[in-house]
Amino acid sequence: GSSRLCDYVTVAGQSGIAGHVTVGPKTILSGRSGVTRNLPGGQVYGGNPAQLLREEMKTQALARRLPKLIARVKTLEEALQISQAAE
Repeated sequence: GSSRLCDYVTVAGQSGIAGHVTVGPKTILSGRSGVTRNLPGGQVYGGNPAQLLREEMKTQALARRLPKLIARVKTLEEALQISQAAE
């Protein structure tokens, strides 16, 4: 396959671009980005699959919180089961 990179596209290290994809002008791809669809120009993207970098950073922050959230849900479920059993 072939990809089309428009003018002034910056592709950081270890990034990959799938075939038959167009990356718009003045786009920046952060390191280790994976582009699987056409991207409009003038934006900064990151992640795999590539999304707006701001959204990718939010996703990563939420993923780091998952272990504590899972433990919290388990605790709440146990408390709910205990209260339901007491009824």
